[in-house]
Amino acid sequence: SSGINAEWPLRPGYRQSRKMKVFVILIGVFSAVSAANTNKCKEMTDGSLSDKVCHGDSTVTHCTSPVFAEYGGMSSQAYGCGECPADSTATCADCTATDDTGCNTKV
Repeated sequence: SSGINAEWPLRPGYRQSRKMKVFVILIGVFSAVSAANTNKCKEMTDGSLSDKVCHGDSTVTHCTSPVFAEYGGMSSQAYGCGECPADSTATCADCTATDDTGCNTKV
């Protein structure tokens, strides 16, 4: 005897167990994809402010917007996803992003 079981692929339930393994792997892949970030922030496109999904990982939790300063006018900060740079409170405002609608309203 060679020690090889020639009937192993034909045993009852083999195909079902293999299909189950493939199914479990696919569920894992789809779960990882669905865990991607779906937070929305407003972005300026062609002069119009609209909600956009912040693509990337789930660590993007803030939206940015410009600040209007008296005697200085509107800052050059863009509307978008992410946090304001450090020490930029005079030129950038941020808010907590949600998956419903962009929190960074028009200034």
